Amino acid sequence: MISSPFAVFNQYDFKPREKVYVVSDSMYADYQKAEALKQIQVLESRASEYRQALDSLTSTIDGLKKENGLLEPGEDTSK
Repeated sequence: MISSPFAVFNQYDFKPREKVYVVSDSMYADYQKAEALKQIQVLESRASEYRQALDSLTSTIDGLKKENGLLEPGEDTSK
């Protein structure tokens, strides 16, 4: 005879979750919005870092072109 409803799971080394949290739909929607805002901030920060890296690379490329006379006639690097 089974002594507990969870005894069936013990033979498979399955442990049921101890805690379950129930939240309302509005609380979950607020949580999702907060998580989305966090993710947006991280992505905007990364985009800003990439723009700075692009500016630095572009400046280095333009400097090398000027130093070595590789600019095409009429090419403007002062964007």
